[in-house]
Amino acid sequence: MSTAAIPASAGRKLLVIGSGFIAAKLARTAAVEWGWPVEVVYRNYQNPTLANLTSHALPSTVAALAELIAASAATDIVVALGSSFVPDINRDLDLAMQQHLGGALQVMDAVSRLPTPLAGKILMVGSASEYGEFDDAPVDELHPARPRDHYGHLKLTLRQLGLHYHAHHGLPVIHVRQFNVTGIGQDSRFVLPSICLQVAQAKKSNTSDAVHRIIAGNTAVRRDFLAVEDVCEAYRALMLTGAPGNIYNVCSGHAHKIADLIVMAADIANIRIEVEVNSQLLRENDKVQEIICGDPGKLKHLGWQPRVQMRELLAQMIANYSTAAGSVPSASAKI
Repeated sequence: MSTAAIPASAGRKLLVIGSGFIAAKLARTAAVEWGWPVEVVYRNYQNPTLANLTSHALPSTVAALAELIAASAATDIVVALGSSFVPDINRDLDLAMQQHLGGALQVMDAVSRLPTPLAGKILMVGSASEYGEFDDAPVDELHPARPRDHYGHLKLTLRQLGLHYHAHHGLPVIHVRQFNVTGIGQDSRFVLPSICLQVAQAKKSNTSDAVHRIIAGNTAVRRDFLAVEDVCEAYRALMLTGAPGNIYNVCSGHAHKIADLIVMAADIANIRIEVEVNSQLLRENDKVQEIICGDPGKLKHLGWQPRVQMRELLAQMIANYSTAAGSVPSASAKI
């Protein structure tokens, strides 16, 4: 079943809470491709790519946020707050708790105070890190959640908060277990943007007979990557037909070894490479977890299918970095 099987979405209005990579792409996609009215609420970072959309600073009180939500007349809300760059989270856990839990709790409390129930859904963007331990086979939503890092514990706590507001306040909360997302516009500290940027720079050096050095972390691990465009379509399917109170994996169902993706990127650019492993780029999870891969079967039952193939995705990112406009700013404060 293709995304064409997802029901029509006339009459929806989206409120995106967040302004980072996924949130901004979702807001633009909903407004331009789906024709949904969209408003954005940001905490610290007013994303310039959203300048044509109505944006609001996150209010300091729940009452003020409830007024904002009511005035927006949103049918659906997506909460995508907090950095997903794990080293930042480990450096400042207090800030991470505020980013990932404080804002989301404020949103749910505000919605619970609305005079009229929300007509659509609330998507809480969690993480595959909630699972912590992975089997060789792709894990489904019934797999035990045993987080191994702060990020996973924060997102699992977010899941429990959403479950509470769904069960006791009737909020239509859906919890998203988001696996690796990538694409044009992602912070170049993340693995695939970093690889594609280095490959693009090597290609532009005009030394086609040279062997170019690519610096990376653990290249033996396998990760489940999904193009941000496919993520947006997955969120649309969840808003239209997802079941409140449920968890859904948003993933491709296929794991790619980082070393293989580096080779693929070099082949796309037609350059020769050698890989240097930098220990400072190794995440704790990369040292112990060889594979992270999810089962998207539950999501596919809603009519969603991933469309962007990995080679196509890498080619797009390399081409973007090959242009003058292809630079990516730091996303450390994009929440």
